[in-house]
Amino acid sequence: MTQSQTLTSDGAAPSLEQLAGAPTALALVIAWAPGEPGRVGDVCVVPASKSETLAFTLGRGRARADGDDARLEFARHRPGAAPGGRP
Repeated sequence: MTQSQTLTSDGAAPSLEQLAGAPTALALVIAWAPGEPGRVGDVCVVPASKSETLAFTLGRGRARADGDDARLEFARHRPGAAPGGRP
């Protein structure tokens, strides 16, 4: 049996220097949902805010008209496509 060498970089992944100036974001990803396997991979991106007191609501359903908090929703993100949320 011959041994192969593991490559640590193929040039496809960004370097630490390239990532240093990249914007950061907080995102939640559904990794396991036995009752709804089609939701695995859905993403909820939390908008950036300079305020430390900004509140968000995360859960099922749409935002209420009288709600004060911004509503976070999970959606399927794909390159070149606008995400569409699910209830």
